[in-house]
Amino acid sequence: MRLLSSLLDLCNPRELSLLATDLPHRIRRDIISQIPSEIAFKIFQYLDAKSLCHAAQANRRWHKLADDDVVWHRMCRQHIDKKCTTCGWGLPLVDSSPNQHNHNTDLSLDYIASQAAIFSVGPCSASSLNGASSFRDLPPISPADSLSTTASSSASYLQNPRKHSAEEGETIKDFTVDSPHPKRQKLSSPPPCSSPDAATALAVMPVASRRPWKHIYAERLLIARNWRRGRYNVQTLKGHTDGVLCLQQDTRRAVLITGSYDHTVRIWNLNTGACEKVLTGHRGIVNALQFDETKLVTGSSDCTIKIWSLRTFACVRTLEGHASGVRCLNFDERRIATGSAEGHIYIWDFSTAKRNLLRGHGEAVNKIQMYGGQYLFSCSDDSDIRLWDLQSLTTLHTFKGHVAAVMSLQVQFPQRHHHGESSHHGDGKEEADVSTKAEPHNIPESLAGGKLVTGSLDGTLRIWSLTDGTCRKALFGHIDGVYCLSFNTLRLVSGAFDHTVRIWDVESGEPQRVLQGHTNPVNAVEVSDTRIVSADNDGVIRVWDFLNTDGQQ
Repeated sequence: MRLLSSLLDLCNPRELSLLATDLPHRIRRDIISQIPSEIAFKIFQYLDAKSLCHAAQANRRWHKLADDDVVWHRMCRQHIDKKCTTCGWGLPLVDSSPNQHNHNTDLSLDYIASQAAIFSVGPCSASSLNGASSFRDLPPISPADSLSTTASSSASYLQNPRKHSAEEGETIKDFTVDSPHPKRQKLSSPPPCSSPDAATALAVMPVASRRPWKHIYAERLLIARNWRRGRYNVQTLKGHTDGVLCLQQDTRRAVLITGSYDHTVRIWNLNTGACEKVLTGHRGIVNALQFDETKLVTGSSDCTIKIWSLRTFACVRTLEGHASGVRCLNFDERRIATGSAEGHIYIWDFSTAKRNLLRGHGEAVNKIQMYGGQYLFSCSDDSDIRLWDLQSLTTLHTFKGHVAAVMSLQVQFPQRHHHGESSHHGDGKEEADVSTKAEPHNIPESLAGGKLVTGSLDGTLRIWSLTDGTCRKALFGHIDGVYCLSFNTLRLVSGAFDHTVRIWDVESGEPQRVLQGHTNPVNAVEVSDTRIVSADNDGVIRVWDFLNTDGQQ
């Protein structure tokens, strides 16, 4: 040390300046390049998306590690279809290809194609399992096919994040889906794994396509940014000659079905905006509808419920029994529930057409939703929301708080994940911003952690806890009665008599955006990962597309 100090004393200022410039590079150590890949992956998993993109620009070694599927697979686990508990952002699931135009193919084949596993296996990918014994232990979610409209811009964003005003802290969730192909494809060279169980899982996992998780994350990130910045295209569908009262969309098949005051049901192609079929048969207003892969069920003010085949578009059955108009319906695999203007709810058996009656509401029943064949939620003009037991045909609990007719409801039931994980995030505690006192209730424990959202003519939406039956939040913003609502894991959308559609944060209840364009009360609304469909009292249907924005608003 003394010798070095003496040598420095002999140096002139120019030589000292040269040493000062050169020494930092000589003493700098790239720790990431010197440690095992497994440890490097663990370190990189603590970075957010923006930091990972910067890390990928450091050198080739860092680029290879920062782009690996292990890291981005974990990022997807944290963000897609839920909010990250660290950064507070969430990304849409987009569980089907939005660019699929041919929805007239056989439904079963179409469904299998859309569910093909798209998973890229990188070095040591098993390390991202965090203790799961196999890929099937993880929550099953289907990564969508490549979104051609966003692929190029996604790659641009992740390769050079400085060109974009990126929001920080975005991450995702875990996706694995069994391949539809019975023949398993063998990996050419199995990657090194730290766990024998994980190695076994990788060896048997079929690979349908090697599409990086980084691309999947980037596509969802661009869609999420469109939602946050209010970038969308609006498509207007016209065909009904009177107000539209009900609708349902299928994003996978790009199909929209609507029911109207004009006694008709129309089937629309969401890609082209064309009306492809008009179903006639009801002699009254079509108040409610629901469809699945094979059938459509409609309810009308003519007191009947009709079941239609979606292959032949013919009415295959008509259920009669209500003394007044059918206002709402909901079905599952075995039964169909219908609510009517006289306040009665009937539970019909699909196979026998036998029915059971639920009595309790004093006025018209406006919306119903079943859960697991055991319970049913209903709301009514009497301002009550009721939870029913379908075995005993009795009311278990009545939710009170609205001061006017409750027009709509939707329930998010608790999801029981693997390994005993809770369905909600955070510390499991619910905080109320509404002064409601918990009262004795008979809400089943199986519903604990679920969420109920209701909209009323008193101009408010309310978010209820299914743990203790109390109102957790009251949302104010509409200046007239709320007629319809729809929500998913990220956002809540409502339509009202004030001609507006409002977007809210489904967790905090904070208002996010007001969509204006309707000139009449909004009667029906539904939200998906990439679009909102709304319909008003003049028969106009508006499709707010947050995927194919073309830079417009």
